[in-house]
Amino acid sequence: EYAFCKLMNVSFNTEISNEINDKSDLGDCYVPDIGWIDVKASTGNYMNIPIWKKAKKDAFFVLMVGEFVEFECIGFIKQENALVEKNLYDVGKGPFYQISRYDLIPLKAN
Repeated sequence: EYAFCKLMNVSFNTEISNEINDKSDLGDCYVPDIGWIDVKASTGNYMNIPIWKKAKKDAFFVLMVGEFVEFECIGFIKQENALVEKNLYDVGKGPFYQISRYDLIPLKAN
């Protein structure tokens, strides 16, 4: 989250919740004129989103790929396009949404 916020020059959300279905968790950061962003980090080619995120108010999901200290912003997807049935997967640990990095809209910071 911090790498994305630094890239976009915005503050990250310091409100932390450990409750899985806490609807007060709006996202990782707020980008003016865009809305709330939920940042997902990965070392691979997929963005994995927990099923309970469907209850959140995040406007977009963003994928950051890398390992500490180097991350690359791959792209973004609107919540309404990400949290759909065709993206649901279950590998034995419960369902989650999975989106390929190649299905994301590239994001370039100013």
